[in-house]
Amino acid sequence: PFTRPQARAAFAALRNAGIASFAYYLVGLPWETADTVRETVSLARELDSDYANFFIATPLPGTRYFDYAVTHHLLEHRGDPLHAIQEGYSRPAARGHHLSREEIAHWHRWAVRQFHLRPRYLWKRLSRLHGLTEWARHLRGGWTLLRS
Repeated sequence: PFTRPQARAAFAALRNAGIASFAYYLVGLPWETADTVRETVSLARELDSDYANFFIATPLPGTRYFDYAVTHHLLEHRGDPLHAIQEGYSRPAARGHHLSREEIAHWHRWAVRQFHLRPRYLWKRLSRLHGLTEWARHLRGGWTLLRS
């Protein structure tokens, strides 16, 4: 794992080299709390990547996370553990030790908005758009984000 100073240095190096940066964040692992989500978003804002996605952790069969979720009864299912993950990736399939599925969904939405609705980020993204098609796509995505 990277330390915060290492991540800062890596993203600064990308910026200085003119290379676009992408960052992917997970929300909703078993030990997640409201404070750890806030820490993740704080890091995301500090790193200020060109693109970022926040994903809800999903315990897929065959992974240690799935085995852990089954063992610790974190999957809310009706007899079949796979039932919980059949809704897709937009909703949490498992609760955590500290957060319910509903709370994980709330904090995921909060994280996405906290990162993507910053004036600095919006300006950076919108100033790079070319053509009506790109503007239309971004406006639709922004509208979806605001409605969620």
